[in-house]
Amino acid sequence: MVAGELKYHPECFICLTCGTFIGDGDTYTLVEHSKLYCGHCYYQTVVTPVIEQILPDSPGSRLPHTVTLVSIPASAHGKRGLSVSIDPPHGPPGCSTEHSHTVRVQGVDPGCMSPDVKNSIHVGDRILEINGTPIRNVPLDEIDLLIQETSRLLQLTLEHDPHDTLGHGPGPEPSPLGSPIHTPSGEVGSSSRQKPVLRSYSIDRSPGAGSLGSPASQRKDLGRSESLRVVCRPHRIFRPSDLIHGEVLGKGCFGQAIKVTHRETGEVMVMKELIRFDEETQRTFLKEVKVMRCLEHPNVLKFIGVLYKDKRLNFITEYIKGGTLRGIIKSMVSAWAGPTPAAPAP
Repeated sequence: MVAGELKYHPECFICLTCGTFIGDGDTYTLVEHSKLYCGHCYYQTVVTPVIEQILPDSPGSRLPHTVTLVSIPASAHGKRGLSVSIDPPHGPPGCSTEHSHTVRVQGVDPGCMSPDVKNSIHVGDRILEINGTPIRNVPLDEIDLLIQETSRLLQLTLEHDPHDTLGHGPGPEPSPLGSPIHTPSGEVGSSSRQKPVLRSYSIDRSPGAGSLGSPASQRKDLGRSESLRVVCRPHRIFRPSDLIHGEVLGKGCFGQAIKVTHRETGEVMVMKELIRFDEETQRTFLKEVKVMRCLEHPNVLKFIGVLYKDKRLNFITEYIKGGTLRGIIKSMVSAWAGPTPAAPAP
């Protein structure tokens, strides 16, 4: 899980205030490159105090640097309440600018948005992703179509940089979508500082996610994520809709193991989930996830990935046929005991 410049293990991607796990598609905000909040706690902890101190129509002017995943619901009246613009490409003349465009929020209509959404989107914010796809991978002619498609949920990953927003005015004017993008040949923008490199903030659910990431995603920030200081195998992140639940393979006082099948691939796996949620049990469960993720032994089930369900973390391991451990032990005991000796003749 990557947010800003920080890389988290899934079990460490939790809200600083309420301690809730932040799963795939859940709204979140990373404040000042260090403090991670869920959508609700960010609005209550950061946005509300700012709004109470300044004018309600300009909360973005004093907000800190943030990276936010915003979910905008489908609109019945056909209005998204959001318009964007494209900055002219930056770079030396003659260099390819195919993927160097920067997309920013140009206008916001508060009447078309809920309070928490409208206070998370500000004019001048950079759009990093649209529906989980990095903006550099979205064709220019499709950006506006995706944003204005009101029949489905829209998720935007935005970067709000108060310093960048304040300095965005001078220099070449951004080009609204639908207008040609060009930079006057004899004009040099007053802001010559290098633009930050776009990063992917989404969750890669592919089996080899760890080996194909960008250089930024390969950095290990083990201190912040409180993880074991070892190299761990790549793992996958599942959604509840990805798996079909089967039989309960085993159940204890604190959790249970359920046989699950991947809906698309047909892969059979085992999901372990808690049935008790006291603080000590959850803390022990997190330790188990960390150990399983980094453990590789022929006599231990291989760790495959994690699943967020009802704001709680479950983990997925491989499934091995052959019955339960109890059944195997009983059969071994019976084999060792041998046939029952016949009673002596009277």
